Amino acid sequence: AINGDTVFVYAESSPYNESVIIDKSITVKGENKHTTIVGYKLGTGFSIESDYVIITGFTIRNIGCGISIGGPSKTASYNTVSDNIILDTGSGIVIYYGDPYTPGFSNYGYNIISDNTIINTSYYAIRSRQGRNNIITRNIISENHAEGNYGYGIVILEGAFNKISYNNIYNNDRFGIAL
Repeated sequence: AINGDTVFVYAESSPYNESVIIDKSITVKGENKHTTIVGYKLGTGFSIESDYVIITGFTIRNIGCGISIGGPSKTASYNTVSDNIILDTGSGIVIYYGDPYTPGFSNYGYNIISDNTIINTSYYAIRSRQGRNNIITRNIISENHAEGNYGYGIVILEGAFNKISYNNIYNNDRFGIAL
């Protein structure tokens, strides 16, 4: 794929037992969020390492992390993750910039996380670290159960100007929202 392409993923070959790294500005669209399934036990379902990526229409399950945006040595902004089901994962959606041992916050962010259902994670349903201007809206977040001191719905660490609205967050072990 090249920047601007749409990759359409058919449900008939599901489940896709793999981890996908996205390093181009593309749209990845599942045929049906109930039947287009990605999962691999280890790793991350989708790792976004580019700006302007859209991921929509998948069930992501039985994996370490459903979707990651950015990372310790990666930056990724202006991405959209919407209309997915994420279940039975370590973490649901993680937005991350910077070094975990260096406090501060970056100018990266501007991601939209909307209309997802995230159920039964062991750590976080949605976690953002050092990002700004992210929008987290209209997600259903439930049954996130603790391993140790975890079991969070939405966690924002060292960020600024993030908007959290219209989420349905219930029955999580620790907190619905932690800032």
